[in-house]
Amino acid sequence: MTLDQEVVQKFQQHDYDCGHTCFDMLGYDGHGMFPQRELELPEIARVPGVSRFELITPDYCKQPIMWAIRATNKRGEHRDHLVVRHQDKIFCPSYGTFDFRNYISEFDVEVVERFSVPFNPAQS
Repeated sequence: MTLDQEVVQKFQQHDYDCGHTCFDMLGYDGHGMFPQRELELPEIARVPGVSRFELITPDYCKQPIMWAIRATNKRGEHRDHLVVRHQDKIFCPSYGTFDFRNYISEFDVEVVERFSVPFNPAQS
């Protein structure tokens, strides 16, 4: 990973493609990897270089983390969703880029699972 790599905000095209779009934001072809269907959580961990993230360490967000979340907005609507957390930002394929603390205050978020996802090495 080079220090100048950044997450590129992109927006999902369908109700089912938040995971695809998270991969797209990290330099992968998420829509080509999992075409025309919803991405299953076990499939994320099978992508080369990706691993489930279980231990939170001081360098937790130096590499992008894909969060599988259950979010509740202020209207009480629940949604299972995938977002990218990198450093102090949340990159949401539905609503855009947020400061981490602003995202947490805007949505009631329960992190269901975390995946360490490197930037696509082919993009370096």
